[in-house]
Amino acid sequence: MDGIAGPLTLDKLDQVYKAAQQSQEKPAVPKKEESLKETYAMKMCECVGDYQMNQLETIYREARQDKLLKDERWEKKVADKSITVGEVAFLDAILVHRLKCDYILKK
Repeated sequence: MDGIAGPLTLDKLDQVYKAAQQSQEKPAVPKKEESLKETYAMKMCECVGDYQMNQLETIYREARQDKLLKDERWEKKVADKSITVGEVAFLDAILVHRLKCDYILKK
């Protein structure tokens, strides 16, 4: 320094430099496990539109009518928009397994 900048100017330059360095740091990335749990807990209606929710309700109603599901609780959860992404994924696995056992393996 040539002595022209005083202590207040040097302090301000130091603050600006530190702020610039902090803004260049990468934000913390959430762990995959945490984001997966958050996704599974998310309401399905937050991920898809009304048309897809209506299709889901129809699928569960037909599955119940075909005796793949025992009661109407899943249809009701879709209708009142309380079903989660995780429940839909779980039910998909259950329905595929039951179809395999009831229709594919018996033939």
